[in-house]
Amino acid sequence: MKHTFTIVIEKDIPVSLNSISTVFYVKLDEYCFPSHGWTDLSYNVLMMWIAEVFRNNPASQKRTLYFMDGPYSIEIIKKSTDSLVLRCVHQNICTYEGTCRCVDFLGGLVTGLTDFLKIVKNEYLNNPQFRSVVQDVECAVSQVQLELRRLGQ
Repeated sequence: MKHTFTIVIEKDIPVSLNSISTVFYVKLDEYCFPSHGWTDLSYNVLMMWIAEVFRNNPASQKRTLYFMDGPYSIEIIKKSTDSLVLRCVHQNICTYEGTCRCVDFLGGLVTGLTDFLKIVKNEYLNNPQFRSVVQDVECAVSQVQLELRRLGQ
């Protein structure tokens, strides 16, 4: 069975520069985490996740992606060269576990980043304060796409 990883991002409200709140949650297969309609500081979360995914520590087979609000995280464990175990964790308790291919996980990151970028560009394109946000997210998209190309996808 092919498992899916999706980041759901929908327009909500801006909070302040570099802190844009949107509907932001993950769907692993059909499981919504932290919950359907969850809102979070999506820019901050996405940038933390990119930094963690690409953190240079070859010995570590595990990464933890945190949400800003609440005690929620996603543990990523490298199962093989092409497979990841994703664990949705709330207060140190695994609430859902699934596997997905590395390329599907990275593809989900690209889609989430791109969806976020569309929101920012549509809402704040003419606001120079958000140029750095756009540049950061565009750089993150390029970084993930480069990794996808490296993996042959």
